Amino acid sequence: MDAVLRLGPASAGAGAALHWHGWLPEGAPRGLVVLAHGYAEHLGRYEYFAGKLNAAGIAVYALDHWGHGKSDGTYGFVPRFSAFTDGIEALLAEVEARHG
Repeated sequence: MDAVLRLGPASAGAGAALHWHGWLPEGAPRGLVVLAHGYAEHLGRYEYFAGKLNAAGIAVYALDHWGHGKSDGTYGFVPRFSAFTDGIEALLAEVEARHG
């Protein structure tokens, strides 16, 4: 599942669209993993790993950080590190809303 989150007005990346993806196992997941990729990466690099976790019944979520992959932002630049942490917080809230 591909989707987009928008960073709130208080964020260093205010209004930015962040691309995220969820890889879900068949049936109800027995666990959840939220991945945070490194600098100059994107979430697509973790598709194989997510597939292995899915095979074990684990749901996996990841986002392209601000300025990475399909997300908004200037490549190689971030206004403040909080643009990264705000994105992860938004993804965690989305995962919690989906899985409780």
